[in-house]
Amino acid sequence: MMTLIKLIDSPPVWTLAFCAIAYQLSLFDRPFDDLLLLPGWAVVVVGVMLALWALGTLIAFNTTPVPRSKPRTLVRKGPYRFSRNPIYLADLVILAGFAVSTGQPAGLLLVPVLAILISRRFISAEEEMLRRRFGSVYRAWRTETPRWI
Repeated sequence: MMTLIKLIDSPPVWTLAFCAIAYQLSLFDRPFDDLLLLPGWAVVVVGVMLALWALGTLIAFNTTPVPRSKPRTLVRKGPYRFSRNPIYLADLVILAGFAVSTGQPAGLLLVPVLAILISRRFISAEEEMLRRRFGSVYRAWRTETPRWI
């Protein structure tokens, strides 16, 4: 049961849930109709590409991409040169693109809400784990590299 809860309480599931909310908002009104469909999906593709790049980088450095798991290495290459949380950033980009694609820009209001949720539920604990595990190396990277972009 606890494994199921951990699976459900994961950033990709939260992102999908927020996309579902954005879709529901579009059912009430679509002021831009299909005008933003293609640009929105282009943004989604950028988000997916960022997530895959970040995931591939973690795998290349033989460390875990699983939230709340103990990392083997502090990765500072690839997209981690620009953002301490490129996969979470990708989640926000995907949500933004999806919200735009629905033709209802009110869905964009969900992006900062998801950012706050991810920060509180995942990033805070992960950063503390990284600080304890990698000490001054993590603190230096944290100073040099922004959380988002």
